[in-house]
Amino acid sequence: MLPITHTSRHFPGHSLGLFLLCLLLTACGEIGAPQRCHEYFASTDTAGYQLLDVGAALHLESDVLWYRCPAGQRFSDGECLGESLLMSWDNANNFAVEFSQNSVYQWRLPSNAEFNAIISARCLNPAVNPNVFPQIPVDNYWTADGHMIASSRKCMIYLFQGQITCREPGIVEHPFMLVTTLR
Repeated sequence: MLPITHTSRHFPGHSLGLFLLCLLLTACGEIGAPQRCHEYFASTDTAGYQLLDVGAALHLESDVLWYRCPAGQRFSDGECLGESLLMSWDNANNFAVEFSQNSVYQWRLPSNAEFNAIISARCLNPAVNPNVFPQIPVDNYWTADGHMIASSRKCMIYLFQGQITCREPGIVEHPFMLVTTLR
């Protein structure tokens, strides 16, 4: 049996090692990989929002007022307390209508565009500012939009990285956020 050597006529020993090191650094490194939003945003960074005492945050660019916690939770002393509601798409929309009857605002589910406006492409897990939306669970959240052709399919956003899909059966239960416009 021939002995195994680290040199060959194509890659001398040191060149092969250098090649593998470069491959490792470019393929497995964290260069350009998004970091967690808890690490990306400074602990007091709420830029782009005006935080209101009622547990809401006005997204200044879109002029959309967001309740800072998923529906079913209440905002108190900078935290979301209680359990998020899990509802079908129709029930989530009905909840927003009923909730609005006891509020000065007309709450509703956010559209795909409204969710996209608050998603941070530079971080993930969750892909929103955690200083504005404290302890928001990473989950699929209903949006107000539905599939363009299949009316039984609805849209949702996965808050890990902010991807929207419009293929979910509307009868499945998911958490949801509430928004209103001030215009």
